[in-house]
Amino acid sequence: TRSARIARVAGGSPAVAIAAAADGRLWVAWTKGFGDPDVLATRSNPSATRFGALVNAGHPRDGKQAYKLDASAAGGALDVLGNFNIGTTTTAVTSYRRILPGLTLGARPRRIRKGEPTEVRFTVIDAGAPVKGATVRAGGRSATTGRDGRVTLTLSSRRPITARATHAGYTAATKRLGVRR
Repeated sequence: TRSARIARVAGGSPAVAIAAAADGRLWVAWTKGFGDPDVLATRSNPSATRFGALVNAGHPRDGKQAYKLDASAAGGALDVLGNFNIGTTTTAVTSYRRILPGLTLGARPRRIRKGEPTEVRFTVIDAGAPVKGATVRAGGRSATTGRDGRVTLTLSSRRPITARATHAGYTAATKRLGVRR
């Protein structure tokens, strides 16, 4: 009864493709528009009510605009075939990319106390669902998420820290943690 806004394109004429996976998930892929035709994609949950992290798959070298995208969901990934013009000529190139779904990494608190040990609870999700077995690394420490997609690390630093979550079959996620006095 309601449609979800996936993204907003600032200008140009984006190419768009939608693919259904065997498990009920939907993949949506599109390009940013003229002059920056990066292919962006996101995957839904199995009931297609929430979408996960945005993944940027880039574009062919010297590509200026995508004329057409086609997509097929297979094996938990999205295969995208695109036709892009090259430079300012009428020459075109066909490009293929395999896109893995993106992880979303959350952190509480988002800032650590300067030079003091701070417990930070990380959450790793895929389209709203917790991801078990993801590795979270930050500040020289690492741990693996449990069934609830959560893990806690005690971090200490005088400078901002970038945390990174990885899991086989996914595009990694990062989160920058600031420092407070």
